[in-house]
Amino acid sequence: EDVCLGNELNTMMEQYHHFSPYFILEHPPKNWMGGIGHISKPILQATMPPPSRINDSVIMVCGPPGFMEAVCGDKDFSASPPTQGELKGMLKDLGYTSRQIYKF
Repeated sequence: EDVCLGNELNTMMEQYHHFSPYFILEHPPKNWMGGIGHISKPILQATMPPPSRINDSVIMVCGPPGFMEAVCGDKDFSASPPTQGELKGMLKDLGYTSRQIYKF
């Protein structure tokens, strides 16, 4: 209930075995099996495919503006419709390219 589209994402995990979301909640409910707290470079390195997998992996990122800025930079909302914007933040620092990141 704390993850937007959680049921839909669970269905996708069942249908597409290579689809592997990782959720982090700051205030998780009891019995939460995902990450707890805030995202960090070590969490990204442990849970995401490495930057070297440029041809077969996409990292999809969503969240509030502060989260987006820290992880990958926000979308460019000055364009209509908004564009993906410049890659920034932890994912850029870890060596990912804009081709590997999708912001929604």
